Amino acid sequence: MDTRPASCRFRLQYEGKPYPRSSCTACGKTVMTGLGNHCTATTDTKVYSSHLTPALRWRWVDKPDGESIKRVRVLEQAWQGSNGRVDWVEVPEAE
Repeated sequence: MDTRPASCRFRLQYEGKPYPRSSCTACGKTVMTGLGNHCTATTDTKVYSSHLTPALRWRWVDKPDGESIKRVRVLEQAWQGSNGRVDWVEVPEAE
């Protein structure tokens, strides 16, 4: 679920709808006031940014398995936080 406001230019762009090129009506920022690449009007700290290429990676991690440690591969997805930093978050396994 996208937590950005419906009027957010980045949400509109991500959804393929017409969007203002130089401002965001949700947060009020313009190109001159530091529009950046994400909206500050969201309440979620992990917002998928339309400017971040969707990325997945496999990584080996050591997980406890009873009394031993098991080496397993986990799938991670790139997320861009509201501070602009890219973090990798483990994708939960489907049940």
